Amino acid sequence: MEDQLIEASRAFVADRGLARQIIFMLVEPGLLPFPDNHFDMVFTKDAMVHIPDKAALYSEVLRVLKPGGHFIAADWLWAEGAETSPAVQAWLFKGPLKFTFTTPAEAAAAMRQAGFLDAAVTDRRLSSKHRTGKKLKLWRGLPGNDWPRLSEK
Repeated sequence: MEDQLIEASRAFVADRGLARQIIFMLVEPGLLPFPDNHFDMVFTKDAMVHIPDKAALYSEVLRVLKPGGHFIAADWLWAEGAETSPAVQAWLFKGPLKFTFTTPAEAAAAMRQAGFLDAAVTDRRLSSKHRTGKKLKLWRGLPGNDWPRLSEK
């Protein structure tokens, strides 16, 4: 996360009169700078993949949530065995960012270990693949789209 994204997010909610209900902060991994039972909801998008100790992260989220609060996250998870893929290995070491991927099952287990009672992880890869496949079939049916297929799948 970068400072300009935080500022843009703050401006977005301020324009809609929600600046008192929604806050955006860039925090370091570890103890969150909020009291216990502080938030109705915690939301994160594509950030947890950079935090190695998922159980500690989930424990902190649970600590700052009010009883009955919600934790909503969208993050990069991976399939069993993805870490051995040469393509994945090449990509992981291209940039300065560090990644700690987990599988959906590992993420759910870490949430339960942290104390979440109703932990649920939804793997959206299959629905995304299905939507993409439908678009490809439509696109291939258009005149002039006779490029060779790399795979029949």
